[in-house]
Amino acid sequence: MVFRRLVVGATALAMATALTAGVGAGSGLAETPPPTGGTILALGGNSNPQGQDMDKELSGYFSGKPGTPYAGWTYRTVQWPAQTPFTAGWTGLTYDQSQQAGVSALELAALGPRAPKGPLLIVGYSASAGVVMKSLRKWQQIRAAGGYAPSPTDTTAIVFGNPNRPNGGVFARFPGLYATPFGMTFDGPAPVTDYKVTDISWEYDGVSDFPRDPSNGLAVLNAAFGFLVHGSYKDVDLNDKSSIISDVTVGNTRYITVRGEYIPLLMPLKLLGVPKPVLDAMEPGLRAQIEKAYDRTAGPGTPVPARLGPGQSPQKVVDDFVSTIGQAQQSVQSASRRQAASTPSSAPQTTTTRTTTSQTTSTTTAASPSTSASMRPTTTTPTTTTPTAPSSAASASSATPTTTSAN
Repeated sequence: MVFRRLVVGATALAMATALTAGVGAGSGLAETPPPTGGTILALGGNSNPQGQDMDKELSGYFSGKPGTPYAGWTYRTVQWPAQTPFTAGWTGLTYDQSQQAGVSALELAALGPRAPKGPLLIVGYSASAGVVMKSLRKWQQIRAAGGYAPSPTDTTAIVFGNPNRPNGGVFARFPGLYATPFGMTFDGPAPVTDYKVTDISWEYDGVSDFPRDPSNGLAVLNAAFGFLVHGSYKDVDLNDKSSIISDVTVGNTRYITVRGEYIPLLMPLKLLGVPKPVLDAMEPGLRAQIEKAYDRTAGPGTPVPARLGPGQSPQKVVDDFVSTIGQAQQSVQSASRRQAASTPSSAPQTTTTRTTTSQTTSTTTAASPSTSASMRPTTTTPTTTTPTAPSSAASASSATPTTTSAN
């Protein structure tokens, strides 16, 4: 308990001062330059219906700006509700309603009257990665039945912080679970399709690299603090090979896993000033215990559901996980107040807050509301105008959010 309180308190201070991981990823997602004249369709994560700041994710890899692999491509955001109950921007939609609205929004953007011509790159982050997975599954089924859907020949996708990652995503760990408070269905691992996908995850990201064995409390706690890196995909540099710990292609999907300087449990301690030799001495033992809760031999593309011990149930595991995150959030607020109170009034106070705001080249307005990511630390997102909900969710009531969410 003492250790847990220490880490929670450290995490609170770290989040209050806007923790950034500052590490990179991979050797580049494309071995050959992508074709010119394409269009990027990006969907923001939870509480980011306008897709603000998405062009800065992965160090701007898919921004379409000069000097990036997709230079010259048209960058667009696809608007959708991006909602999870009890988080910022919630207007009454359940998670599942938001997801389905996101699927409709993406379909309209890709196939509607104003759909772009030429190659498409579809990008999803966390909750919107779930939208992309559902869309690819639907399009694959439509094509198999002889219907019209985007062609796999010129349609690719990039997802990161993906809850459907087969070996690690929370939805893949607990397939079929329904989280009633959120109206959230854990819809299992990512679909197998003809579409090429690149799936990127931080090691120990609580959404995309959740432990297989939730009876390992240290691993679950580490995954809860993994939400710190879940909000830091802007720091991933796709040209930095040094942090890549796994780069595996399974079928049409390339799985890239990146490692931070320390496991999430130690990041706050580093910010608190714990000397590097001490952290270096602590990490091997902690990592070894945490890794006992994972099955890396199966590879990231193999579905690996959670292994539950006696007295455990999927619902209890998820409830306990959400409770742990909630405790960390409360600690963040308390630490922020204490830090502000301890700062001399004569000294300048600087608070750095990581928000999800960005410029977009153009916006594709969708006629339907959509998804959001669950169970993640929260920051305030600028007020945006979301698309009109489809008839299935139009009657959803409006509610004032009780918490805020970054993605």
